[in-house]
Amino acid sequence: MFTFETIQIPLISPIISLIIFAGLYQFGHIIINYLQIGKNISKVSELKFQNALIGIIFSTFIIFPFVQLNFFNKYFIYFFSFFLIFLGIFNIYKNLNKLKLIKFNYTLEKQLILFILICYFLISLGLITDADSLDYHLGVPLYILNNETYPNEKFWIHLTKSGSGEILYTIGFINNALQLPGLTQFSGLLSIAGLFLKKQSSVKNIESNYLLLIAISCPVLIFFLSSAKVQLVYVASSSLLFTLIFFSKNDFRENLRIIIFFSVLCVTAISAKFSFALSSFILWFSFLILNYSKKFLFNYIVISIIVFSFILIPKSIYKIELYDFSLLESFVKPLPTHLYGYKQLYLSLTSCGYKGCFPFWLVFPKDIGSFSETLGIGGITIFLIKFRKEKQFYLIFSAICIQILMSFFYGPNNARWFLEPFIWTLITSKYIGFSNNFLKNIFLKLGLAQSFIIIIPLLFAIYSLTPGSFLKSQQIKVLKKNADGYELLNWMNKNINNDDITLSTHRSFSLGNKNTIPGDFLMYIDLNNEQSYQYFEEIKKLKPNLILFYDQKKYFNNLKNCLGKLLYYKENVGSKASRNPFNRGNGRYNGYIYELKYEKLPWCLYK
Repeated sequence: MFTFETIQIPLISPIISLIIFAGLYQFGHIIINYLQIGKNISKVSELKFQNALIGIIFSTFIIFPFVQLNFFNKYFIYFFSFFLIFLGIFNIYKNLNKLKLIKFNYTLEKQLILFILICYFLISLGLITDADSLDYHLGVPLYILNNETYPNEKFWIHLTKSGSGEILYTIGFINNALQLPGLTQFSGLLSIAGLFLKKQSSVKNIESNYLLLIAISCPVLIFFLSSAKVQLVYVASSSLLFTLIFFSKNDFRENLRIIIFFSVLCVTAISAKFSFALSSFILWFSFLILNYSKKFLFNYIVISIIVFSFILIPKSIYKIELYDFSLLESFVKPLPTHLYGYKQLYLSLTSCGYKGCFPFWLVFPKDIGSFSETLGIGGITIFLIKFRKEKQFYLIFSAICIQILMSFFYGPNNARWFLEPFIWTLITSKYIGFSNNFLKNIFLKLGLAQSFIIIIPLLFAIYSLTPGSFLKSQQIKVLKKNADGYELLNWMNKNINNDDITLSTHRSFSLGNKNTIPGDFLMYIDLNNEQSYQYFEEIKKLKPNLILFYDQKKYFNNLKNCLGKLLYYKENVGSKASRNPFNRGNGRYNGYIYELKYEKLPWCLYK
């Protein structure tokens, strides 16, 4: 049985995670050599900074269609996991005598770069405690491992927010590598760092170091590195492609291998999060424009169709079968908004929410509780770029503006979804420069100041999260303070039997045992609406005999005719936990486990 508790083994789990990460690094090195694209990448980046990222993306590309269509079992995942462990051990052994820190001249900004990167690395080894991760980011890979099938429940509304990244995590979780998600995010940060550390002239190198500091001191990165979200991986991959397209000065028209590489990165990003379809299309079209010829057009279209089909057709088949999409809808719609409840999910994703609309989060947080939901000083970079009357600059600026505007009008309204154009503008300023030297100097100095400020929350994050991965006693303390719902779900696990099936009204259901069912659909539906029948019919088939309530017992009144006796109760069982200490609750709530008469669903709801 695979659960959060059984996978996480203090000290062992982070070690295995590092070995698999080393294997992904080696696999990326193999891919680069096989495609013979090292010279192309090395024109815009320090090559070693890209190996892990490319290994992660190509691993995801290979396994995703098989898992999505259920052409797999746990031995398939074991094989791939042990393959990466073998590569990791080989990589470590091969470089054992070469281990050394990156050679930095010890200027202030370079010391800061190294220190901040080390901090992020330590955070990535910490325990995962955020709400989204304890919901579907961990819930999906745990479901896959326990059931040897991809989830196919309509009532699991948050399932639609997952993608290929969660499938990759199964490779780690099957061998207790719970820290693999954090390390995958760290690979994205390394990739971005490599783009700025590529040497140019001595003056440009100094500016690049300051720009890198502005990039890695962006507060929203703390949010990513301490979670199982896959977003930073594909922000980094789009930034790599953006730099290759516009600043590498390569002629790609005769290079079929780079087209394959380009297509794999684009389509894997789309499979991870549909929102990356926008940046992938922008980059795909820009690549075509800058390298256009009749022969290139034919090769580009054919290779793109083949590579994109390998990922998108299996995903389309899955969406048609589960959500009753039409063929066209399966390719262009991220959510089945024609199904009850999913429109409410869409509105919740695209509304301003409690963080506030643009531009509250652009530079400064609305309050200290939303510190990690802002871009920092780099959010104003686009206003400082030096304009050039050149076709290529117009294309670059258009790409950035289209990405910003489309994200603003149609995407989630928070800083995380503007991280791509944020990095793109910083890269553009590295190569093109600033419009005003006075403003540039102020901007870079503010960026340096921000880098010092960010050290405080970084050190706090290390103190709060990382010890829990290495010591059992610290693991419990870390989860109690930072993982909302841990105390509640831990209490539930201790009281119920292994064969009990529990419907959880708390989001962090992945902290429960194997047979815990997510109740996220309750947040998006009216239980008195007959359209909710279909979801309770699905739940009825799973035969849940228990239901978990907490605090004010939300949804209790609607479900009371479906309930039996109160089996377990604990006063002050838990409190509101959060990684941000300013978002933690002071009071404690009660926990309740009732008997659920599933055989009466859904009609007991409407008596």
